Amino acid sequence: MKNKKHFLCFVLALIIVLTVAAFSSCGEIPPAEEPPEEPIVELPEKLADIADRTKGYFGESHSSVSIPLSEYVNANGCEVTYEATSSDPTVASVKVENGVLTATLLKRKGSSDIRVSVKTGDTEAFTLGFTLTAKSYRDIACVGDSLTYGHAWPTEAYPVYLQQAMGNDFKIGNFGLNGASITGLNPTLYIKYSEEQAYTDSIDFDADVVVLMLGTNDAKGWDEAADIFKEQYIDLIESYQEKNPDSKIILVTAPPTLENNKFGIPNDTIRDQVCPIQREVAEELGLPLIDLRQVMEDYEGGYGSLIRADAATDGVHLTVEGATLLAQLIQDAIYKL
Repeated sequence: MKNKKHFLCFVLALIIVLTVAAFSSCGEIPPAEEPPEEPIVELPEKLADIADRTKGYFGESHSSVSIPLSEYVNANGCEVTYEATSSDPTVASVKVENGVLTATLLKRKGSSDIRVSVKTGDTEAFTLGFTLTAKSYRDIACVGDSLTYGHAWPTEAYPVYLQQAMGNDFKIGNFGLNGASITGLNPTLYIKYSEEQAYTDSIDFDADVVVLMLGTNDAKGWDEAADIFKEQYIDLIESYQEKNPDSKIILVTAPPTLENNKFGIPNDTIRDQVCPIQREVAEELGLPLIDLRQVMEDYEGGYGSLIRADAATDGVHLTVEGATLLAQLIQDAIYKL
């Protein structure tokens, strides 16, 4: 009887324990948290274009590149960090602040590989790399006729204003020659640029950039020059490329002249014959072209203020306004090389 009583107590205690345990386990179990979404870093095409970039800069205001990385990256709400390095810190410095990468050249020559690591947490999402190269576009040769030299106003020639615009970090050489032409067939002058000392001097200058503006004087002797103008124009261009392979060439079309100008240079021949060939050659050789003729024709108020008037006293050479305009066009073209 006693054992039976003990057994019943044991069973009762066991039932109580199991009952308490059952009630305890019936509390509401909080749902399991969903795992956070994996971070997604998007790399749009416009950012991918940066990967193979080699860039050159000029002077202080053009010595750095800024890339707004944070605008391109969608990390799906996760924290993003950036780490940037320069393979040669003496050539280029690099930093990332507020999601903006800034790489700055410290020298005029040399290059540095820029590498940017984009991380979400401890995970490297992707790396971005490009080369920042200092192009030593310092010495600029201005090659041409009296429109380059300045005729009777050399202190008001466009190379003077180009020097002012570019600053003292640059050396501008004026190799213009009054009366010069490509073919030497102007019946008044017969001056072929490639046979003159100015040409030799411009080659010896060993320019980083050659700005070539000839053709105006060829228009006066066009009946003879027409058949050889294109060929000799190309020969002149290629002579600079052959003797100074690293030089960049910028072509400039011959500008308009006023009708009945003092020098008898026909405006219609420049418009209909000379300039179309110059545009054609630029395209064939893959060279940058400043279409000065077109710019002057489209100039607000017409090009009268850009050419020295009246026609009886000149009608060909550029005014200060015209020379300043050309200098600005050339500066812009150099920065785009």
